[in-house]
Amino acid sequence: MTEVIGQVSAACGMMLVLEMAGRLAPKQKLVGFVKALAALVLLGTVAARLFSLEWEPLLPETTAAENGELTAFLSGKAEDAAARDEEQYLKGLLAAAEIPVKKISVKAAILNDGRIHYTSVWASCSFESDAARARVLLAQMLEPETTVEVALDAP
Repeated sequence: MTEVIGQVSAACGMMLVLEMAGRLAPKQKLVGFVKALAALVLLGTVAARLFSLEWEPLLPETTAAENGELTAFLSGKAEDAAARDEEQYLKGLLAAAEIPVKKISVKAAILNDGRIHYTSVWASCSFESDAARARVLLAQMLEPETTVEVALDAP
């Protein structure tokens, strides 16, 4: 790194000398061209030197425990988002079937292969007939492993 600092110092000194030469003859285009060419060569040399260095990583290495925590956190967020999306879908489905539902809740899990599995669905209806219809419709629409519970919530 000290070599790079030395090169940068030399480049700055050379640019200072070129600038002073340019001030002595400000109207000569050849001096401006030589100054610009020298500056470009110096900057290219410094940049080449910088890119050839081995850089230390700027971020600390993460441990397996930190990666596991991050994976668990992101997995939980993905499960919550999938559950909210499924809740909206099921609300729309029940509304299309003209089954009024007061509340609906979905629990989701992400399997090892990345698939989303809905573990349970809970809904509440005001009337027993609506609850029975909702129970049948949800049981038909969801996977057989999904637990479906429709409760009666008095009006």
